[in-house]
Amino acid sequence: MKKETELSKFVSLTYPKMSIVVTCDKKPNAIAVTWHTPLSKIPPRYGISVAPSRYSHKLIEDNKEFAINFLGFEHWRKLHYCGTHSGMREDKIKNAGLDLADCKYIGTKMLREAYLSIECKLYKTINLGDHDLFVGEILAVHLDESKKRDPIYEIKKPKYTKIDSSVEVQP
Repeated sequence: MKKETELSKFVSLTYPKMSIVVTCDKKPNAIAVTWHTPLSKIPPRYGISVAPSRYSHKLIEDNKEFAINFLGFEHWRKLHYCGTHSGMREDKIKNAGLDLADCKYIGTKMLREAYLSIECKLYKTINLGDHDLFVGEILAVHLDESKKRDPIYEIKKPKYTKIDSSVEVQP
């Protein structure tokens, strides 16, 4: 039988969640994001949730663009580095050991290691409380089919896992 629990626990109870790295700015910078989701197929939109206190928040607001990068599990340490260091004080991408590639439609770079990168122009910013939802208009999707799609899932800070695909079901 279910019982009511503290409201403050609602976020941690929804984990594990897939973690991604969002690149922003022409400098560039990167932030690990776990709160993200597709929002619309037509027109194509993707949402990322970022706290206003984060350096990347200001960069996305100023530049009006960002790239979403899905890394394979073998890069979990690089993702973790991007989520635990500030780009205000260092070159996180270099120090995390990540490589950059040009995007087609935006000045922000994407990550060469990513099996999937999505170029977004900022469509709208919605303040939802302690985080803002950046709604990105998807301009391009880049998929490297030679790379294994083995995403990084955050269990609880700072623990990560991957999904074992040895069991699949289909109705």
